[in-house]
Order: sequence, then structure tokens, then C-alpha cells
Amino acid sequence: MAGVLVIGALSEGGLARTTLQVAGAAAPLAAALGEPLIGALIGKDLVRAADEFQCGLAALYLVEGAHYERYSADAFMDAAQAVIEASQPTVVLCAQGAPAREWLPRLAARMQAGLVLDCIALAIEDDALVVTKPVNGGGVLAKFAVRGTPRFATVRANAFEPREMEGRAESKHL
Repeated sequence: MAGVLVIGALSEGGLARTTLQVAGAAAPLAAALGEPLIGALIGKDLVRAADEFQCGLAALYLVEGAHYERYSADAFMDAAQAVIEASQPTVVLCAQGAPAREWLPRLAARMQAGLVLDCIALAIEDDALVVTKPVNGGGVLAKFAVRGTPRFATVRANAFEPREMEGRAESKHL
């Protein structure tokens, strides 16, 4: 299944608000590509977070286990790679934050894929993921075109409106 994959973040046993913001950024990309919006969660006891992540996703991948209770970059990287291999997305997005800054660059390197961190705008142009991010202390905005599959980006908190709740995604446990 090709698509735009949003790897969600958890907060206090539920879904982090930034995840719905990333989904808000991802939905127009999925529409532009003519692909489904897909979600993924990695953690322990994901029932509440999965319920809160129902925002028009075509599918929701759940990688659940007690060993995810304590954060481990290696464990999250392996789980995310399993989701990517199962879903075959063309674009992978996560919220910008300390955990994603640790494991996502390693995963992108492992998969020989392009990655841009801390994006404030995203678009599809000529089949490339075009992202905008602040550089030079935020005084300049730079645009980057990311090609290949999959393409990775992290999204800055509060840069996008959260996606509204709608429908119920099919859950797939890995």
C-alpha cells in the first residue's frame, strides 16, 4: 500500500497533539499524490492513542509491546522500519521532537532515503516532496526538494492545524 505515513507520538498514555498537526500537514500531500493517509503508533497500551488518532486514516499500524514503555532509539527505529516495509509509503512524516531527532535520521540513513528536519511547509511539486524550514537561526527560510521513496520529514509543532477526527481506520498489528 503506497501512501503518506504519519508516525504518531504519545503523551501521558494518549496521542500527542502534535500527531494530529502532522496529520494535518500530511493530508494535502496524500491528496496531491492520490494516495491514502496512513498512521502508525509505537508503544505500550495503544488503545487510547489509537482511538484519538482516528482522523481519516485509511489504515493504522500498531506496534505494541511492554518493551516500548521505556524509550529506546533502536527499538523505535526497528518498529518504524517494520511499518514502512509493511505499508510501503512514499512519504513518512513525524513530529519534530527529541526522540524523532534521534532515531529518524538513523532510519533514513539505513534506508538510504532523504530526510529534512523541522519543516514548517510541505508540498508536492513535480513528484518531489518540497519542504520549507528555517535556517541560520530562523532568519532565512530554505526550500529543499526530496526525491526517491520513501521521503522523510519532521514537522515543527504548531506549524499546521490539527486534522479533525473522522471515520475509523482499519487497525493492523505488527
